[in-house]
Amino acid sequence: MTKKIKVKWLPFGFDGMALRWVILLKNEDKGLLEHELIHIEQQKKHGFLKYLFLWCFNDYKRALFEAEAFKYGQKYDTEKIIMTLVKNYRISHDLAAAAVAIV
Repeated sequence: MTKKIKVKWLPFGFDGMALRWVILLKNEDKGLLEHELIHIEQQKKHGFLKYLFLWCFNDYKRALFEAEAFKYGQKYDTEKIIMTLVKNYRISHDLAAAAVAIV
């Protein structure tokens, strides 16, 4: 069972964060909740520690994880996903485009 907690602050300027079965949200945006639920599923699929390691240290995997969450959770179009990955996650444009093409 996933627990949703409203918070006032999250690191790195994030609006939401998924940690195993807990979702931390700065606002009640439905798209953001869906985005974080996708991260919960990704964590279950890969295992929490492996997911966390890949998200933190592998730009390509982080781009894939985020592209999937933005595409299916927040329903962003391709160009908006790429721009968000480049701006907010400091992922190169080419890598972001490749990740979006895969998901």
